[in-house]
Amino acid sequence: MIQPESFAHMRSETLLTGGQRSPYGFGLSLGEFEGHPRIDHGGGIDGFVSLLAYYPDDDLYIAVLANTNSPMPGPLSEQLARVVLGIS
Repeated sequence: MIQPESFAHMRSETLLTGGQRSPYGFGLSLGEFEGHPRIDHGGGIDGFVSLLAYYPDDDLYIAVLANTNSPMPGPLSEQLARVVLGIS
């Protein structure tokens, strides 16, 4: 089980040694899509790719799994988010 403090670090920006901030929070990418905060993580290896995106303000999770080497999970995830969130 992940401790609450560790989970908070995963959802927070990382402060780099030079003082810059990185939108990568201990394994999760932090950002937004069309004004909706988003936390996501993706990856792939040898013929498959995946992406899990969470929109906390909308209580929305989108998972994309594909048997391919293409970069398609990101754009497909955003297309699905547009439909569910009513973004044209």
